[in-house]
Amino acid sequence: MHQVNKAPILVGIVTRNRAKILPKSIESALSQWVASIKVAVIDDGSTDATRETAQRFPTVEWITWRESRGYVAARNYWMTTAETDCFVGLDDDAWFVQGDEIGEALDTFGHKFRML
Repeated sequence: MHQVNKAPILVGIVTRNRAKILPKSIESALSQWVASIKVAVIDDGSTDATRETAQRFPTVEWITWRESRGYVAARNYWMTTAETDCFVGLDDDAWFVQGDEIGEALDTFGHKFRML
């Protein structure tokens, strides 16, 4: 049996002008079978309809940067400010396909974050 860790796992998605494909990435992160998952998006200065995408996902934490700072700055932001045990970076043009990739990776590294 797996133990559930109280601290959430943060899945961070950095995006810039990818409103058309971003929802698939968010949906795949939200569908992970890991306990206490938190999904967050940093909008890195988008000028397209990315802001409207936020309204479709009320459980996702959304941070908007007016000017682009880049993927590295966004991921560094999360790694230095997130109060989580694990951080998973997911590109805005990528997605999980099985639903349990994060749980499998954590098990491989010996962590017990999966749902019972």
